[in-house]
Amino acid sequence: MKKLINTLYFILLALGCFAQSPSLTSVLQQAKKENKLIFVDCYFTGCIPCAQMDENVFPNELIKAEMDKNFLMLKSRYF
Repeated sequence: MKKLINTLYFILLALGCFAQSPSLTSVLQQAKKENKLIFVDCYFTGCIPCAQMDENVFPNELIKAEMDKNFLMLKSRYF
């Protein structure tokens, strides 16, 4: 019974991650149309390395230019 509850919990958790972001289907369609890769940024509130990426890495002009040129960003929050 405990194994079943854990399995259901993880399935609901996985579904909830994509429910908050733009539709995965729409991002896949756009990536195919623009011939770009999808960069999936998985994070959760309270994660220090995640906050550092948002603060220091993604705003960097060189990184931002490269990401805009070659990738579509899909940000997915885990609980």
